[in-house]
Amino acid sequence: MQSLAIAVVLIIGIQVAVYVIMRRANNKQHIYEDAPARHQEKTKTMTMGGIGILLSACMGWGLVVNFSWQSVWLIGLVLIYGLIGLVDDGISQRAKQNKGLSARQKFFAQSVVAAAAIISLSLVQGPTSLLMGCFYVFLIVGTANATNLTDGLDGLLSTTWLASMAALMASDSLTLELQGVCLIMIVSVSVFLLFNAYPAKLFMGDTGSLALGACLAGLCIISNQPFAMIPLGSIFIIETISVIVQVTMFKTRQTRLFLMSPLHHHFELLGLSEKQVWALFLVIHLVGVGAFLWT
Repeated sequence: MQSLAIAVVLIIGIQVAVYVIMRRANNKQHIYEDAPARHQEKTKTMTMGGIGILLSACMGWGLVVNFSWQSVWLIGLVLIYGLIGLVDDGISQRAKQNKGLSARQKFFAQSVVAAAAIISLSLVQGPTSLLMGCFYVFLIVGTANATNLTDGLDGLLSTTWLASMAALMASDSLTLELQGVCLIMIVSVSVFLLFNAYPAKLFMGDTGSLALGACLAGLCIISNQPFAMIPLGSIFIIETISVIVQVTMFKTRQTRLFLMSPLHHHFELLGLSEKQVWALFLVIHLVGVGAFLWT
């Protein structure tokens, strides 16, 4: 308990320090030019807060977690996906526009890392069929990109991700070591939410969003409940489907189903405030999380 208390204090200190550094470096978010007009004001908001989440999590893990091969595997997956996001954020900041790695580059890097993670998992945990291995890779890459798409409103990804992680913790399906990893991540993201809640003072960037998605998918895989990602990823899946439908319809019929995708932008353009969209999406997500806990 003492180690956890020390970890919490350090997590708060590290994230405050990262926020101060980002402000002094004037590390502002670059907004996609076609985003709703109200989002252009967010160019004044600092970004790359995911660095604080991961740095503070590493400190907390070192103090609290009893390491096992499972916890090391999950932490490695989270950090490498965070590194991919960091490279993407760094390129975007240097170019001073909302364009880092290309979609092809990000997909390739994520796929290679996910494949390596599943191969290493099969070597330690036991053989995995080719079909199941491919499904696991799809789950990691898909979830990471889904959380990345969801990270478009103040506090949306942070709160929905925390709800999913809390449900996993409450399900008693995790080993003690994995519970330690999850607890530290939950504390780190909760502290980050103090900066990220509406009106956000700090965004996590791809550094955070990719790492959080990989964490959730990896946790479902390592705890042998990969299909739990369906209810636990409710809003992430909905957001991703909205993008797929929008792109497909535009390419095949030159028309759009939504005013804009991902779906949270559609509701904003319908006239809902950012806080209203956040509340609506959180409620939808909590229905999925509740279904997971009920079954």
